[in-house]
Parts: sequence; C-alpha cells; structure tokens
Amino acid sequence: RVDTCAAEFSTNTAYMYSTYEEECEANPTTNKKIIVLGGGPNRIGQGIEFDYCCVHAALALREDGYET
Repeated sequence: RVDTCAAEFSTNTAYMYSTYEEECEANPTTNKKIIVLGGGPNRIGQGIEFDYCCVHAALALREDGYET
C-alpha cells in the first residue's frame, strides 16, 4: 500500500501497487526518461495551477524526446 499522508495521519489508503507474473509486459525502452513528481494529492477544484504546470511540463519534455 502507498501511504499518501507520509505517516503524518492515520489513514487507510485505496492505492495498492503490486506486481506478479514472471514476464515483464512493459517492454522497457532505451529512450531518455523523466518523471514529474507532485507535492501531494490533487483534487477537483484544488491546485489547478499545479495541474497546468505538470501537464505542460510533461508535454514539453515529451516534445524534447523524453518518455514521461
């Protein structure tokens, strides 16, 4: 499970990441890669400027040849 509150608050999160199978279905590439990290959860009506910045950063990086 992913603790979206960084253990600051007691919470049950709905996020669960797991992997299984012996075969990787992702087919890794040799392309340049970058990840855009946020500072917390975004909800409807909150952080519209952050959403805008992240989306446009990802689009610009993709245009420059990065996988995002």
